[in-house]
Amino acid sequence: MSGSKRVEWIDVAKGVGIVLVSFGHLRNGDGESVWLPALDAPIDAIYLFHMPLFFLLGGAHVQ
Repeated sequence: MSGSKRVEWIDVAKGVGIVLVSFGHLRNGDGESVWLPALDAPIDAIYLFHMPLFFLLGGAHVQ
């Protein structure tokens, strides 16, 4: 690397995003939560922002 330092809050936010994506994979191919049906509404909410979160964080350059 060229001496750039990692920004801790970005790494933490990416980790949270990875956990949220994992929750999305609790659904089957039909979009039903077979293991935890109570998570249907939270998973729908997560799908609204989890990919834009990665795009935003991936392009963030804090100096």
